[in-house]
Amino acid sequence: MKTAHGYIALCLMCIFTSCSDVLKDKFDVSVQLENYSDSVLYVFSKAGDTILPDTLKRSTDSLFHFQTTEMETTLIVFVYSRDNGFISVYPDKDQLTISVAGDATYPELVCVNGGVLNDSLSRFKAEADSLLRQYCAYNHRLERSWRGDSIALADSLYHSDPYIQLQRRVCGAVGEYMKQHPTSLSSLYLVRDFCTMRILPGALDTLLSIPQKPLITDPLFLSLKEISRSDSDSVSIVQ
Repeated sequence: MKTAHGYIALCLMCIFTSCSDVLKDKFDVSVQLENYSDSVLYVFSKAGDTILPDTLKRSTDSLFHFQTTEMETTLIVFVYSRDNGFISVYPDKDQLTISVAGDATYPELVCVNGGVLNDSLSRFKAEADSLLRQYCAYNHRLERSWRGDSIALADSLYHSDPYIQLQRRVCGAVGEYMKQHPTSLSSLYLVRDFCTMRILPGALDTLLSIPQKPLITDPLFLSLKEISRSDSDSVSIVQ
């Protein structure tokens, strides 16, 4: 009888433990990347001041899966095993399931669905895909030139009229988005990701005149303002 009671107690303990695990909230992120043949993807998750690294292996469904029960996680970054490509994900407690999908060739344009900020950024990327793809391709060409010590070529590309015009168009698209979303954090993220180039004097300052309270007290806004001031000082010195 004691043995039976012990068995029942053990079963009940397992049931309660299993239920506790099932009911515990967790972020569940799936990653599907085209043109990414490696079987490994690195991930870093940030909760408070703690950054936790991990290594993901491709699952049998050809996806990478990441889960965390740390509900204070504010940033998850997936890093390619080569080429230093990375994708940022911004967890939202109201949306625990997140999907990441896109062409690994352009990590800047990979869409993240799940959560207000992720969805907002992905909508902009999808609507401006053609323009942003041209811009990112040009940036990648610049990076390859710099890495290959082709400084003269990189400098020529950087100051070329096609690149300057691309930057103007990208800044214009971001500016239009910001006018429609002057209090959304997504506006600042788009500026940071696509409009901090230093070749267009005054462009960053113009964009940063659009946000409204409470966005203008956000740490990212203040950091971007500092970059803008630094650019202005550099232009003054050159002039």
